[in-house]
Amino acid sequence: MKVADLHVYRDGVHVLRGVSLEVARDEVVLIGGRNGAGKTTILKALLGLIPVKSGKVMFGNDEISGLSPYQVVKKKIAYSPEALMVFDDLTVEENVEMSAKVLGLSADEEKMNTILEIFYELRPLRKRRAMYLSGGERKTVGIARALYTSPSLLLLDEPLEGLAPVAIGRFLEGMEKIKAAGITMMIAESSYYCASRAISSKLVNKLYCVERGEIVYEGEPSAIYQNEHVLRMIRGY
Repeated sequence: MKVADLHVYRDGVHVLRGVSLEVARDEVVLIGGRNGAGKTTILKALLGLIPVKSGKVMFGNDEISGLSPYQVVKKKIAYSPEALMVFDDLTVEENVEMSAKVLGLSADEEKMNTILEIFYELRPLRKRRAMYLSGGERKTVGIARALYTSPSLLLLDEPLEGLAPVAIGRFLEGMEKIKAAGITMMIAESSYYCASRAISSKLVNKLYCVERGEIVYEGEPSAIYQNEHVLRMIRGY
């Protein structure tokens, strides 16, 4: 995916100001920055959930800026939002399969087993109703549901936020397996701690930092620690 000079307004406010970024096939890109910096707006604009004022979003050879969310998802782009819509009365398995039903696809046992290999902690919970899951387990179900559509690109909004340190480690292991399966990922994280864990895990290939709707850093993830000016911005002091 390649994003060029993206401008987005919300309620008359200029939220994204000329955002340009790129994620290559099989790459994992991390978008870091404080709450309100514009990270979620970037993901929603890519998915067509928020209208783009100007700029271009290319996915492969196709321009997808201006498409509806349904049309974007049909391009094999999946999204797991920060605020998950997990259905309490459905089992883990039923929640995961829900994404396929929305797209008119049939349930696939082989695909389900592959996902349960990635997120092995869900295997014993497969028949459990979602109301009995922990916050971390619910978040995992949300990402598993996005994976069930067999995406080429997976957009993840705050996947590590609110997880205990040990759960973050398990989650990053699952994301390594997703990457190894050839799925490209774009991850937005507000927490400096969570972003640092992702960087130190070597999962991330490229880092972008956002401040007030603009890209203020682009490059090698570990090199961010030598840029005190940007670190101060994303830490909030």
